Amino acid sequence: MRSILALGVQAIMRPPRGSPLHGTLIRLHMSREWDLESSTGKKVITRGGRDMVENESKSERETTEALMQEERLFRPLPELVVNANINPLQYEEAVKKGTEDLEGFWEEAANELDWFRKWDKVLDRSEAPFYKWFVNGKTNIALNALDRHVKTHRKNKVAVIFESEEGVRARMTYYDLYRYTNMLANALTALGVTKGDRVTLYLPNIPHTA
Repeated sequence: MRSILALGVQAIMRPPRGSPLHGTLIRLHMSREWDLESSTGKKVITRGGRDMVENESKSERETTEALMQEERLFRPLPELVVNANINPLQYEEAVKKGTEDLEGFWEEAANELDWFRKWDKVLDRSEAPFYKWFVNGKTNIALNALDRHVKTHRKNKVAVIFESEEGVRARMTYYDLYRYTNMLANALTALGVTKGDRVTLYLPNIPHTA
């Protein structure tokens, strides 16, 4: 059954295809328990958001319970581990360093990014639990994800590899993204959009959405 949030005295839902209740409209009253009759004759009892079918067979219950307990461990392929940016030992060392020196760890990581203005303080705890990181620092996600790469040898390297559900494929370099970004920025400026304005984009699944 589909989860539902009932507002008011009652709500009506139409179960999805594949559900034992498909093809019926169900009226749910605002109570802790609902007894529903499905089109298959199975009685469904809903308590506290959980759905139970009274006539469910033992094998069905065992299968469901087995799927709820996943203990398998899926390890990456050896070649992926070798070519990873960080190996298991480095990961453990990073966790240890981050635990022992929280501010030093994140300051080192932040120094790998480009900043318009560096911070005065890594972590301000004066109004805990409302912490402030990199106080007075100023950066921009576009600066680090795009602009800084256009100034280097990565300019003509592929930044986005796109493949749609229909099988359409496309590749865009950092410079391609840079040009499209500036075209959009100029168009928004021409429309009167200024700093602080909020803009909502609604696009289909195309490379430019990335």
